[in-house]
Amino acid sequence: MAAFDNLSSPALEITNNRIVPSQKILSALRRNQVCTKPIFLVKTDNLKKSIMQLEPVRDVYIRRFWFPARLQIIIIERTPLITISPDINVPPIAFFSADGKLIGRDYMPLSPDFKTVKVITYGSGDDYRNWDKAKVNNFKKLAATVEMDSGETVEYIDYRNPKDVYVKIPTVNIRLGSFNAGTFDKIHRIPSLLPQVKMLNKKVKYIDLRWDTNYIKLDE
Repeated sequence: MAAFDNLSSPALEITNNRIVPSQKILSALRRNQVCTKPIFLVKTDNLKKSIMQLEPVRDVYIRRFWFPARLQIIIIERTPLITISPDINVPPIAFFSADGKLIGRDYMPLSPDFKTVKVITYGSGDDYRNWDKAKVNNFKKLAATVEMDSGETVEYIDYRNPKDVYVKIPTVNIRLGSFNAGTFDKIHRIPSLLPQVKMLNKKVKYIDLRWDTNYIKLDE
């Protein structure tokens, strides 16, 4: 079908895709048998099925127009929630969507327009490939709670050791220990500690919230 020859074809319009490159969508369309019918008579079920195989695509709408004859492909993508990186200084290699779908390197990097939570993990101890939607949402909740109580943006969550988790905000590192249901109560202590950190003339290594008694660890 001439519409699928290239992306500049006037008979094909692809819209609303911010994660999936248009070329990948075109390649998915090309997997279908060439149709000799006029484009406005083309059945779209198989075309939709091919595009839906692309992991970031949550839904797709295909509209046919008689004049000028063309197909309009409207892509509905999954919403990125958290990104995964093996190290603090390494760009993310994958992301989880809001519905818990893990999407890999083929669709990275994401546009900076997406507001996601960066999670640093080696995958050892708690393999992120096994995380479910609830786990992903807990990381989002963790970042949101820290941001609300600190008034600062979370730069990343360091989950390389699941039993010793850190959250980095611009002012300081926050040491939480294990990430569990009690973690959120610990975070509510941050507003009373941040002013002390900011008044110190010494470099602070982290705020330690692991215990009942909080303390500020100086960088020796």
